[in-house]
Amino acid sequence: MGQRYQDVVALARSSGVASQEQLTVLESATSSGALTFAAYSEAIDETIACMKDAGIAVTGPIADNTWGYPRLTYIAQTGIMDVTSGGATDGDFEEHVSATPEVEDVDPQTRVADACRERNSMYVEYAYDSQPSTIQAYDAVLATKRKAVAACGHEVGIDPDPSLPIREFLMEFTDSDEGRNCLQEAEVYAL
Repeated sequence: MGQRYQDVVALARSSGVASQEQLTVLESATSSGALTFAAYSEAIDETIACMKDAGIAVTGPIADNTWGYPRLTYIAQTGIMDVTSGGATDGDFEEHVSATPEVEDVDPQTRVADACRERNSMYVEYAYDSQPSTIQAYDAVLATKRKAVAACGHEVGIDPDPSLPIREFLMEFTDSDEGRNCLQEAEVYAL
């Protein structure tokens, strides 16, 4: 995982906007091999404070363990789009972050909220959500949904190999509306 943290540090540095506090948290995680909930929480608190200082209403943070590990969720209520926190991922950084698209009709507050998140917590959130302990915890939650997804899938003609690793098994349901409905019924929202 040390290399993964190093890659996130490099991304954060190359952004030119990540705060020194965020870089310090990431460098500490590189040294220790883990990003703590306390460090993650402090980074999110900085993001929320930045948003509130800019006059943006924020709901949260709310502690949530539905992904199998402690995470904080929040919503910045801006004019056109809401900025939200991410979730467990073993995918790449670009898939994880939901930065506002570069379009002209986006509310300026949304841009401010995105800037606060990128400066204070976006890279920390990604590192926290993609560390091995987080992925293992989320995979354990996903595994509890295998039986329900398989039963639903069987009813609609989707029968993947049950010996597949959990994420591969569930990915077999993403190619059709029926399969995606099975995932939604089982409350599988991210892979």
